[in-house]
Amino acid sequence: MNAGMNRRFACAVNPRMGMERDYELTPAKDNLSVLVVGAGPGGITAAITAAERGFEVELWEKSNRLGGALVAAGAPKFKEAMAKYVDYLRIQLFKSNVTVRFNKTAAAEEILKKKPDAVIIAGGAKPIIPQIPGMEKIHVLEATQILVQGNCPGNKIVVLGGGLVGCEAALHLYYLGKNVTIVEKLDDILLTAEHATNNDLALRHLLAG
Repeated sequence: MNAGMNRRFACAVNPRMGMERDYELTPAKDNLSVLVVGAGPGGITAAITAAERGFEVELWEKSNRLGGALVAAGAPKFKEAMAKYVDYLRIQLFKSNVTVRFNKTAAAEEILKKKPDAVIIAGGAKPIIPQIPGMEKIHVLEATQILVQGNCPGNKIVVLGGGLVGCEAALHLYYLGKNVTIVEKLDDILLTAEHATNNDLALRHLLAG
């Protein structure tokens, strides 16, 4: 949060920061069942919060791991703190009363069959991969896929998109010894990134180096 932007203080880790009185975690009046779909940071936090209030909570994750896109976000060596936050969420989840089911796709009929009192959808977003002529002749990978896997084929790499994920993926590959070029259609990189000014300056400094 930038105090000079006339916005309230907020925290990506603690969603109740500055609003503790408005969103007090009071005990639930009824013992209702809650189904949370997606075990990324939003889904995990929602599940833990619901369990803290006394609800019966089940968390479905279509893959075999927790963390969602946060796993990719914490993969670069310059974001070790983010990786530690993923570990923290995992520990807090398993300390809670939340039932976790891996490799569970939340089909509509499965949700209706379970009949929960409430459903929280935290499935994340799908990346957009443009259809460019000739792409079938080269290796095309999504940025978060590269970050999770740790590497990609080849040495000369072009990253399409100079947003936050693209820049972090480019830096990650650069530190692996790759020859990396970022292609961005806007006038500058990181123009659509919503993060603190110091993070922006640090990332630009790393890219310039």
